[in-house]
Parts: sequence; structure tokens; C-alpha cells
Amino acid sequence: MLEIKRAELIDYPEIEELYITAFPKSERKPFKMLTDMFERGKAQLCKIMYENEFSGFFYLYFYKDFALIDYFAVKPEMRSKGLGAKSLGLLAEKYSDKKIFLEIEDHNSGEIQNRRKQFYERCGLCLNGLKVSLFGVDMEIMTLNTSVTFEDYMDLYSDMKDRSFAEKNIKKLS
Repeated sequence: MLEIKRAELIDYPEIEELYITAFPKSERKPFKMLTDMFERGKAQLCKIMYENEFSGFFYLYFYKDFALIDYFAVKPEMRSKGLGAKSLGLLAEKYSDKKIFLEIEDHNSGEIQNRRKQFYERCGLCLNGLKVSLFGVDMEIMTLNTSVTFEDYMDLYSDMKDRSFAEKNIKKLS
């Protein structure tokens, strides 16, 4: 049985370990920043449980009716079982009242990036045409049954930090 549950304090070490191994240092925020936003109600940290075993996590940031999937990882030994796609489906059901989107590196920048795009497309997400430079990395926005404008995107990041931070670190590419 596959479930998505709200993370608890006891889950933090296991989630942090996967977070560190799944994302390069250049893409990671301090884990304490993630847990602080979660504990303040600005974000959701969800654990993915398969047959009562920790199998992955989602970290979502909320702003108005938007939900940014900021981080999503499945444990290496649990991959290739369809858990990622099924987990995204459960997440979409759980947050059906939100406009769900995520960022991927430009899918033309390499094979891994293109495979990532294809995975998300199989899960029902699509490129919405918005491209940004986020901290100097070219990113494309993928959405699930919604659209996100550059203004929405900037407002979300302004809420996450502040407007000057967003304007300094995010540029519209298309």
C-alpha cells in the first residue's frame, strides 16, 4: 500500500539523509530552512510510505492557491517500481485544491534532464512555456492542470524570502 503522510519530527533524519544524497549541494537549501517553513505552516513535508516503509519524500511550498513541488525524491532502492508516478498521483489528489507546479532544469541541457521531463509528462505535467534563470540555472516550469505566470512565480519566491531577493536571483527567459 502506498501512502503520503505528513512528516513528523522523528522522520527528519531519514528525510534529510535522502535529501542530501538525492540532490547536489548546489540545489539544496539548508534542511533547517525547510523544516522551519514546514513548522510555520508555509510548506508541507510529506513522507512517501510503501508497505509501511519510508520510500521517499515531497517538500512543497504553498503560496495562495499555488503549490510548488520544491523537492521530490524516491529512495534509490525503491525506484523503477512506479512509486514516483503513483506518489505524484496521490499528491495531486491530496492537493487537488492547489495549482501544482515544479521546476526542472532545461530539458535540452542533457539526457538526465530530458528523461526527467519525460517522466513528469507521463505523470500528467506539461511545460507551460515559462523559462527562468533561477540562481543562474536555466529552469523550465511544468504544471499540472493549471498555468503559472512569471508574476505568480515571482510572488511565490517573494513570499518565500522577499521581493528584492527574488528580483536579484530570478530572471525571465521566455
